Amino acid sequence: MKKILLLISIFLLSISGIAQKISTLQPTLVVWKTNGEKISLNDAKYGVYVGDSLAINMYFHQYYFENIKDKENLQLEFRWYYYLSTRRSLMSVEKVSYRQAKKIPNNVIMFKSVQKNLQSGWWEVQVVNSNDAGFVSIAKVSKFQIFVKK
Repeated sequence: MKKILLLISIFLLSISGIAQKISTLQPTLVVWKTNGEKISLNDAKYGVYVGDSLAINMYFHQYYFENIKDKENLQLEFRWYYYLSTRRSLMSVEKVSYRQAKKIPNNVIMFKSVQKNLQSGWWEVQVVNSNDAGFVSIAKVSKFQIFVKK
């Protein structure tokens, strides 16, 4: 009986380590941008023709940052992945600080990451908040995917 309880405890602990931690910082809007055109997360799965570069823009309302004590040192880490036939590969990591974020009208702050020289195929971006080490998510989505056509 003790062995079974020990095995169950080990199993439950291993499962809890697998789950992704979600950040307390949540964007108001996430969009892809290419060729001067904005693409919604939903439309991204149907594929887009990409020119020189592809950007992902995350918009936050200013009040999310009012309760952050050390917001000047806040960074969002954008991890760009490319899907190969059987696995995904990390292509680049870009850190964007709160100081680099663009302040736009209506108390909105935009964080932006750009990837150049894209291959056609599936791309994915995950964003990690440096303050709480959690994945930034919107509507329970923390992996932002897009299909790139050439």
